[in-house]
Amino acid sequence: MKIFCRLSWIFLGLILPVSGLFAVGLGEELDGFGQDFQSPEGTMNLRVVDNRFRAYFIDEERLVVEPPYIRVVLFTEEMRRVDRRDRLVLEPASDSVYLTNPRIIPPPHDFWVRMVLVQSEDDEAHDTVARTLFRQAPEGHGLEDAEPAHLPDAPGDATPR
Repeated sequence: MKIFCRLSWIFLGLILPVSGLFAVGLGEELDGFGQDFQSPEGTMNLRVVDNRFRAYFIDEERLVVEPPYIRVVLFTEEMRRVDRRDRLVLEPASDSVYLTNPRIIPPPHDFWVRMVLVQSEDDEAHDTVARTLFRQAPEGHGLEDAEPAHLPDAPGDATPR
């Protein structure tokens, strides 16, 4: 059974990069793929495309708008292995329609994420998105019943995890 799951993830790793062929431009409608987050500047859609994080900004009608932030600092923790933590800086792609990072993120895409949305070069103007679950995997992936790893609160951290 485990070999089947691993082969499935390898197969998906080969197939999913094709999804990058369907690029979305400014003013075009964004599908419901990924996960939406609310920020003071609007809605951000975070997704994994071609095994890389990508952040789009959308309006009320789900039309892609120019990013109101110059970068997004993304802190990730794997759901099942809290010792696997990363810090990624998502910056504008060459066409400036979305923010991304070139690092490959192997499946499964199942993380706790925190985000700092940076508006200015001096990092003074920024917004934050609290720690939340990000899951992007096809049905039948075996993550439905996954128990999130529990992290102890940081000293002086009053926010529940």
